[in-house]
Amino acid sequence: MCAWTKHFVHQGPLERVLLPRARKFIANIQYPKSTIFQLSLFFPIFKHLRRFSIFGKEDHVLIQNLSAIILERTKQRAAGNIRPLPDLIDLILAENEKRVENGEKPLHHDIIVSNAWALFFAGYETTSTAIAFASYLLAKHPEVQQTLYEEMTSAFEDSETIDYERAVKLPYLFSPRPFACRDVVTFTGRRCIKETVIAGKIRVPVGVSIVAPVHSVMWNEANYDRPSEFLPERYPSLT
Repeated sequence: MCAWTKHFVHQGPLERVLLPRARKFIANIQYPKSTIFQLSLFFPIFKHLRRFSIFGKEDHVLIQNLSAIILERTKQRAAGNIRPLPDLIDLILAENEKRVENGEKPLHHDIIVSNAWALFFAGYETTSTAIAFASYLLAKHPEVQQTLYEEMTSAFEDSETIDYERAVKLPYLFSPRPFACRDVVTFTGRRCIKETVIAGKIRVPVGVSIVAPVHSVMWNEANYDRPSEFLPERYPSLT
C-alpha cells in the first residue's frame, strides 16, 4: 500500500499479522454495503450498532492486534530494548514516558491505541490514494511528467541518492500535490464541544456533528476556476 506505513510500525511478528489484514480491510471498504455504517454517519444513535457491521467486526480484530503490538513494545522498552530507528509507535510511547518523568499522568493504554489506530489509517489509506491519483495524473499528462523529470534530473545526479531535504525544496515536484489530495478525503466532520455561532447567524449546539463535503467544495466552479483541469502551476504559493 503506502511506504509511510513501513515507518509507522516496525516489521516484527505481530506487525506482519496486522499489516496484511489492514490491507484487506482497506481494499474491501464499501460503505454502500453497510446500512448501519451509513446511518451512523447521520444519526448518532446508530453508532452503538456499528460494532455489528462488517467494518465494526473487522475494526475489533485490528484494534486487538494493534493493542497487542503496543503492549509488547511497552515491555521491550521497559527492558531497555530501545530501537535505534524508532517508528511512530516508539515515538508515541517515548512521549508517554516523558510524561511520567515529568510527574504527569501517563496516557491510558486505550488512549494510546486509539491514537495509534487513527494515525495508522490516516496515513495508510490516504497516502496510498494520493500517490495512486498523482501517478494517474502524471501518466495522463506527459508534459507535466516531463517537466517534473527535468527538474529532478537537474537537481540530482544519476547515481546520487534523492534526499528529502533537497527534494522538498523543488517547486514543481510538490505543485501537483494539492490537486492529487483533493480526492483523498471526500468529507470530514467534527462534533461541536461548545455552542458556536457561524457567520453570526448559524447556531451550532453542543454535541451536534458538522460534516464538510470536501469533495463537493473542491470541484465546485463557484469556488475554483477550472476545477476539473490538472494545472500544477496554479499552486505557486505552496511550492
